Formats: sequence, C-alpha cells, structure tokens
Amino acid sequence: MQMAMAATRRLGRPHPLRVFLVGLVALSNFAAPAPSRADEAVPIGGGDTAEAALPFSAGVVVATVVGGAITEASGLAVSRKNAGVLWVHNDSGEKPRIFAIGMDGKLIATYRLPGVSAEDYEDMAIGRGPRLGVDYLYVADIGDNLATRSSVVVFRVREPDTTGASGEIDLLDGVAALELRYPDHPYDAQTLMADPLTGDLFLITRDVGGESRVFRAPFPQSASAPTTLEQVARINFSGTGPSDLAVTAGDIGAFGKLIVVRTYNQALLWERARGESVAEALAGVPVPTPVVGSPTEPQGEAIAFGPEAKSYFTLSEGIEQPLHRFDRR
Repeated sequence: MQMAMAATRRLGRPHPLRVFLVGLVALSNFAAPAPSRADEAVPIGGGDTAEAALPFSAGVVVATVVGGAITEASGLAVSRKNAGVLWVHNDSGEKPRIFAIGMDGKLIATYRLPGVSAEDYEDMAIGRGPRLGVDYLYVADIGDNLATRSSVVVFRVREPDTTGASGEIDLLDGVAALELRYPDHPYDAQTLMADPLTGDLFLITRDVGGESRVFRAPFPQSASAPTTLEQVARINFSGTGPSDLAVTAGDIGAFGKLIVVRTYNQALLWERARGESVAEALAGVPVPTPVVGSPTEPQGEAIAFGPEAKSYFTLSEGIEQPLHRFDRR
C-alpha cells in the first residue's frame, strides 16, 4: 500500500452515508496503490527495504479487547495519567459513556458522562483544559453522515484516576459541553486532535474524495457559548475508494512533535518543527506510516499515540478486536 499528500484543491461538500461507505470499504480492499509523494513511491509492507524506510515498524498484536460492551470502538486515547490505561468509546447509537481498558485488553471500568447526549461519538483525545497541569478527556460527538447538524459538540472532562476502579459504572463529574460550529455549512467528521502545546482542538472532516478539511477551535474553548471553527489546512489522501481516502482518526503526540492521521487502510505522519503551528506542520510533506487495514482490521476508526509518542495504537470496530501497537524505530 502506498500513500500521498498532493497539492490542495477545491473540496466539495461531503455527503457520505454510513451504510454506503461501509459497503464501499468492503469493495475497496484491493484498491490500486497510490504514490506516497509526487515523485517517490514507498510501499507499505512491500519488503524489508521499504519497511526499514518507515519511522514506525509494522503493527504487532498486543491484546484482544474483551470488554463485552466494546463492540464498535471508534475513539481511542492512551492515558498520560494512569500508566497502562487506554480510553475507548463506541460509535453512534451508544450511551454517553467511555471505557477504561488495560494494555491486556481487559475492561477496567466504565464511566458515564452524566447529563449529556450521545448522538454520534467518533473520536476522543487527551489534552489541556481550564486547570494548568491537569489532563482532560475530550469526547467528540461530531459524526454527521448526512451533513445536516448545524453544530457539533465535544465533551470535556477531567481524566479520572482509575486506581482501584472496578468494572462497575462510575459517574464523571464536571462534564463541559463545547459547542462547535463550522464557518460555512455542516460536514461529516470522525477525527478530533488536541494540541498539547497550545490547547487548540482540531476537527478533520471525512471525505470519500480524499481531501479533508482541518478546522481549529482555539484555546480556551467556551463552555457557555458556541465557538466558530476556523479552517486552517487541508489533507489529501490518494488511493481508490473510501478505505484509502476517508479520514477516520488522528492524534498529536504528548510533546506536540508528531501528528498522525489515518484512513481505514492508510496513515500519514507529520513531524512538527519547533515553533510551528499544527496548520504549518500539516502544510508540509508527510511520510507514510503503517496501519493494519482490511481485512485484519475491518473498520479501523481509531489511532492514538502512546504517552511519549514512542509508539501508537490502532483498534477496529467489531467484537473482540485485536489491539495493535506500532513502535518507533
């Protein structure tokens, strides 16, 4: 598999249907390869030479997620507060709750977000918040397959301490609803990223044509009034079909240096220079980085860096899915 970031061009209004998209994903598993750069092809998994050129190694299975309630893992974040803990949530149609699991894939605890809705949770991130030095979880209720929502919501809550937590449901207090509005019209989006350096939040739209828009919600985000998003970048994936083209997840490493964005079958990695904004980094040329992809990872909609960005993890929707780890070379 090969990847690319091309010059930006006009992006049409997205209008993917989930059923239509999932069907196309199944048909696109044998998509023709796409160049990773305008003048260079770097095949993924195409041999030792190609693999050695990648900054991260191929994925290895570290666990199988066995929590019975985790059936459509769409968001993933690796805790920076609780060693060995990952946060997961299900896709649309789920209750307003998140799950803490261990690196062994076993459920630690389930946490409800009281007083909020769950229209279409698509991603989550860990980042800064109102209190300095405190880690916050951001749960993105941003899915909009028909592109009809006038505004979307990201829920912010202090990351709980999972020490001694059981599998019973616990309540999270102090959940803030951050209403975000696009500057022009609704979009479907599945990706939320939090910049650990500035506190800004970023939404990336999903477009089956391959070019996605990146919107920024500057820090501090208001919990009392809507925030109008600002478009700051575009990302272009090359390939054939939504399995290569539709952006499903992304993350920024804990030190703000590495940025990863994935589709079902591809991922791109940017290295951010000192003093650069996220938008400036995304304007640069990325390098391909591996994901497992179909059919082993049938619907990969989650990716997250480890605490020091020395590795990243991916997870697919489905029952008892494998958790993959990709290590920095």
